[in-house]
Amino acid sequence: MPASLSDLFATALDPMLVLGHDHRITLASEGMRTALGRAPDDLIGEEVAALVHAADRQWIRASLTKLGRDAERVTFEGRMLHADGGARWTTWTFRRSPEGVVYGLGRDESVRRQVERLVRHREKRRKAMLDHAADPLVVLDADGKIADANAAAAHVFQIPPHALLGRPVADVLPAFAASRPAHGVPFETRVQGPDGPVDLEIRTNGFQFEDERMVVALARDVGRRKAHAEALASLSIRATLQNEAKSSFVAEMSHAMRTPLSAILGYTEMLVEDGDAREDVERIQAAARWLLDLTDDVLDLNRIEAGAFRMEPTPVDLDELVEDLRTSLPRMGALTVDLRATPPELVTDRARLRQILANLLTNASRRASTGVRLTVRDTEEDGRARVAFEVHDDGPGMAIDELQAAFEPFGTGGRGRERSAGLGLAIARRLAEALGGHLTAASRPGDGSVFTVFLPRASSRP
Repeated sequence: MPASLSDLFATALDPMLVLGHDHRITLASEGMRTALGRAPDDLIGEEVAALVHAADRQWIRASLTKLGRDAERVTFEGRMLHADGGARWTTWTFRRSPEGVVYGLGRDESVRRQVERLVRHREKRRKAMLDHAADPLVVLDADGKIADANAAAAHVFQIPPHALLGRPVADVLPAFAASRPAHGVPFETRVQGPDGPVDLEIRTNGFQFEDERMVVALARDVGRRKAHAEALASLSIRATLQNEAKSSFVAEMSHAMRTPLSAILGYTEMLVEDGDAREDVERIQAAARWLLDLTDDVLDLNRIEAGAFRMEPTPVDLDELVEDLRTSLPRMGALTVDLRATPPELVTDRARLRQILANLLTNASRRASTGVRLTVRDTEEDGRARVAFEVHDDGPGMAIDELQAAFEPFGTGGRGRERSAGLGLAIARRLAEALGGHLTAASRPGDGSVFTVFLPRASSRP
């Protein structure tokens, strides 16, 4: 063996071998230590096939047999057995000299194969992500040809995925080529899908891939959304028409009721003066007044919902307003008033404020066991001065669900004799909001109820 070859093998970092006529190793480079984890001298005399995984031995033997007979050089890729028990993929190139000596040069392919495996895995994952996307997606190259497409795109265009690749986008989406939409700006088009026409909203975005400018186009079926929007619009129109019809009916019905009720009240007032029928007539009169109040409530609620309720803010003397309520409302003898607001005045619609308080006080008197307390005090909300009107009663109270129901039109609140049905609280809450304030309520079974109206000192409503 030439000294120069021995020196080369002693320092070479690449795996190299010299084989004899029987394919046994006669010389191994230092690089074999890295490749197999064994000292080069330990390999001398071994058949090279013994260093290869059992499944690959027939291939290396067949490759070496061809040397000198069918080829001057052969290449073999297989798994070399490492001393640690693992196997390393290695590509070997073998040459045979005229003297019959075989020289082999190896190259570790583990990193390359690992990279290829990673690339294949990423490609499979990318393909899986594309195909599992519910919306059609295509990728276009710089020439406007389809470079990639998912299963959803193939389905909606009725073209197999492999047949889409390389086709001009104009073949499947003529509108796309015609409009040349700006990136990020959606446009709509219609295509013939497998089950009929499909309305698509398409949005594009450009990106750079290596040296090529690419475009990704994402399509979304907006047919259902359009149908849903049309259905909602139809329902909205229908609801508006129904609400207008209801409002018209309520207004006509209420006005029609007021005429005979007013006549009944007029005649009962005349009959009350006749002492013989006074008690019975008073019952008729009370019932008629209740019906008239209910009719007025229906009209008020209808006007509020129709936006036809006009507010007329004026300075309101709270002392005078409270005294008016005390003297004009029935069963207000047990009313306790605590007027703490200073000054006892605010700017609001007096008639509507009186209507709110009359409603709350009347309801409280029906629930109270011994009396009702009205507290008027100064307060502040969001940095704005307000006046709070608190109506307390010592009745049996209400549970949360009863309290919520009491604010619904014709809702009921309470139990037993304090239970009532009507529009009073619903109207009071809406009027408070119309005056720029709000109405709150707190109650618990056994502890009575507190209804509080918060109004700004100076109304900002016209």
